[in-house]
Amino acid sequence: MSTGECAGGLLDLSYEDFTRIQMPLYHGPTVKIQIGSATYDVSKALICKYSPYFAAMFDGKFKEGEEQSAVLEEAEGVVSNQSFQLLLQWLYLGRFILGKKSPAESISAMIELARLADMLSIDNMESPAMEYIRATILANPPPDNGSWFRDPNTNIHHITPGHVDAVSHLPKGHSVRMLLVKAAIDAYLHCDDFKFSEEIRNVPDLAADVLEELKIALQSVRFENYATCYFKDPLSGEELRFLQYARISH
Repeated sequence: MSTGECAGGLLDLSYEDFTRIQMPLYHGPTVKIQIGSATYDVSKALICKYSPYFAAMFDGKFKEGEEQSAVLEEAEGVVSNQSFQLLLQWLYLGRFILGKKSPAESISAMIELARLADMLSIDNMESPAMEYIRATILANPPPDNGSWFRDPNTNIHHITPGHVDAVSHLPKGHSVRMLLVKAAIDAYLHCDDFKFSEEIRNVPDLAADVLEELKIALQSVRFENYATCYFKDPLSGEELRFLQYARISH
C-alpha cells in the first residue's frame, strides 16, 4: 500500500487521487460491529482494506462473514468505544481529533488506539499515533521552575506508570512503545528517584529497550572546546576517559 493510499494520508491526497482511491471505499455494503451496548455501521470495503483481521472475519467462512456483523469484547486498555471511534475517525478522515483532553488523557487515548490497531493488524496507524503523542509531549512542557537547567523530567511530565505498563504490551520495536522509552532517557540518566524504576525492573524487555536507547544517547555526547570527560568504571572504580568518537566492533 503506497503512502498516498494510507488512511492517515487523506489530507495529502490530490482531488484526483481522493476520488479515484478513497471515495469508492465509502460506498457499498456496510458491516455491523458491536462494542458493549454500541453498534457501528462501517463501510466493509474501508475497514477490510486496512485491517486484515476484519478482512479475514467478514470475507471468510465464519459466522461473522455470513451475518456481516461482529462483536468485539471490551478489553481494558485495548478495546473500548473510545478507541474504536478514534479508529473510525482516522479511517474516514485521516486524522485524530480528541477534543478537550489533558495531555495525559490524550496520551492514554492514543496508546489505547495503538494497542487496538495492533490487535486488528492495522500497521499503518503506528506512525501517526506515535507522532500525535510526540507532539503532545513537546507542546505541553512543565511550568518553568526558574532553574538554569532544563528539568530532566520534562519529557515524562505527562507520562504515567500506567502509560509505561500499557506500552509494554505492544510488540518490541513498536513506534509508540519506543517513543515513551526515548522520552524517559533524560530522567533515567539524571534522576536518582526515576519515577518508572519499578516498571523497568518488572518488564525485562522494556529494560532492554532503555539500555539500547541509553547507548544511542551516550553515543551522541558532544564535547565543547576539547573538554575531557570522565566516567567511573563500575567494575574497577577507576576513572576512565569518556571517548566521544570511539566505536569498537568485534
